[in-house]
Amino acid sequence: LNFFITVSGVVADRYNFIASLGFCMAVSSLFIEFAKEQSLYYYKNISLYILLLIFISFTVYRTSAWRNQFTLFDRDLKHLTKSINANRIAAGTYINFALDEQETNKNYDKNYTDSLITLAEKQLYVAMKVSDKNSRIWEHLGICALYRNNDSIALNMLRKSYQLDTSNMNGTNYLGFAFWRLNQLDSAIYYFNYVINKENEFGYSANNLINLYSRNNQISEADSVIHILLNRYPNDRKLLNKIEELNSLK
Repeated sequence: LNFFITVSGVVADRYNFIASLGFCMAVSSLFIEFAKEQSLYYYKNISLYILLLIFISFTVYRTSAWRNQFTLFDRDLKHLTKSINANRIAAGTYINFALDEQETNKNYDKNYTDSLITLAEKQLYVAMKVSDKNSRIWEHLGICALYRNNDSIALNMLRKSYQLDTSNMNGTNYLGFAFWRLNQLDSAIYYFNYVINKENEFGYSANNLINLYSRNNQISEADSVIHILLNRYPNDRKLLNKIEELNSLK
């Protein structure tokens, strides 16, 4: 079937088998028939070799797209212009790679991370042509704007994300972060607390709220947040690591 209709694999890794399915079936059939007939007839059948060559070339071509996530996106996204989720997933991957590189590598290549953000924005606008009512799309656009230090633009995009889906905790956390970047601390604290009260573990919003208080020398407020979180989930390893980090700075 994939010979006639391309199955794009960006959605899930399980689709990788489809490209070689026809080839495997053809080879299996060859051995089954040879075992039954005990004849070299099938090895002399030119049409069978033509069929196998077609499937071999198709399999090699399809499998080459799976070298990494980026090559898969390059191959498949042009077939998925109507899929919001596929383009959102690709954009999120580009963004995460860019932010991880920026955070973990002091000598990161800014041209490289800029290119990833540009790719993310490209796929997000493809998704926007399908629908502009997806909270995750606005969230990702807001993160891209934060990366580019366009904080006011980011705030508007993240507000839109929140309006579309108040249960999107990641988008709400970034909304608080945008307010923090704009020094609107009361709003930042409100949205960080909004997420904290709906989570059952020490997450990004809790970490951001503690950092906000600490960097503004509001030590008692930071300690109060930590005390509340410890009562909620005393064995959370990320929370305990955060406490150790703060103690090391004193």
